[in-house]
Amino acid sequence: MDEKRNFERIGKKLRAEVHVDDGMTFSASVDISIGGVFISTPEPLQEGQHVNLAIYVSQDETVNVSGNIKWTRDETEEMPAGMGIQFSDLSEGDKSKIEKIIN
Repeated sequence: MDEKRNFERIGKKLRAEVHVDDGMTFSASVDISIGGVFISTPEPLQEGQHVNLAIYVSQDETVNVSGNIKWTRDETEEMPAGMGIQFSDLSEGDKSKIEKIIN
């Protein structure tokens, strides 16, 4: 896959909830940047779909952001199945929380 990211991603495993109109799944991040996150899931959602995320920074702190699924992949021997989500409309507070995660 060609590298098209605008921000460097940092490997970070965090609990996450992915919310869509017809349900919610529990998952985990694999890596994260100020621009987006890769969520590991055996059943990725559809590219282009809008999602709301709750990313657990700690037991008591959650970053709630929205985004769009930019790409998906099936599991391979080297890589887990999942989806790349680009954040949209980050508030300054959420941006600061994500910056703390990646720094």
